[in-house]
Amino acid sequence: MNEVANLLEILKPTEYKIHAARWNKVSNPLDVFLSDREEWRKWTAWFNGIHDFNRPFVLSLMDYYHERDAWLFGGIYHVRNFDRRPDSRLSNSHAYDVELSDQAANLIGRLKIKLPISGVRKVRLKAENYFDKMSLIEVLRRPYSGPGFVGYDKASLTWSDLVSIVQNDRIDWKTSLVNMKGVYLITFSDGRNYVGSAYGDVGIWSRWRSYALSRHGGNKEMIKLYKETNGAFIEGAQFTLIEAWPTRTADSHILERESYWKDALKSRESGLNGN
Repeated sequence: MNEVANLLEILKPTEYKIHAARWNKVSNPLDVFLSDREEWRKWTAWFNGIHDFNRPFVLSLMDYYHERDAWLFGGIYHVRNFDRRPDSRLSNSHAYDVELSDQAANLIGRLKIKLPISGVRKVRLKAENYFDKMSLIEVLRRPYSGPGFVGYDKASLTWSDLVSIVQNDRIDWKTSLVNMKGVYLITFSDGRNYVGSAYGDVGIWSRWRSYALSRHGGNKEMIKLYKETNGAFIEGAQFTLIEAWPTRTADSHILERESYWKDALKSRESGLNGN
């Protein structure tokens, strides 16, 4: 048995199916895992019309799309109805009855595995056919909570990453942004954008945190969208820092730069900026 199987305490691979979760053309599983663990469980529980989870356990992995052939361990689930397929004709019976196991639970979100299956289209696999292809990349000290801060010129976060970073009060992002003024861009999944700024006593960290907590940040147009979509409008958005300036910078300069970017990106004409 290889190192990964030993870490996961797997003695009989034939009792497991692997769920190699990838982008489903709507969401990346890594983003779902970061923002909502119950929604991540539903990814494992989903019944696709084929009785794939016909074994007692599912080893859930999510595509760690920052690195090629890398997967993040998302837990081992006990399939309580593995001997029969869910009946999609019955209400609330279109999903497997799965429960997160205590097995290797301390490695959830920490264990990174190399598994080169880019040419394999299926996402639900027989474990015994793939364990020999697995190798250990690393075990993170703490569960993955989004990308690290690598500089003001590369500060860009998906909505899910932003929520995770705020929820975990990530010290690298917080200390880098809390005392900085600046201009930022929010790009939405429908292609529209919004240019915003942080000035006065409100640093970039505080401004972005307000979006993570409220989904609209107090913006009039976004509040309308929040009500129309029950908050879903923000999912898939990208937050990008355009310019960062120290707190001693005059507010007038920040507002001038914000106006410049609104003009350059035409966010008043085709975006969500109202002024």
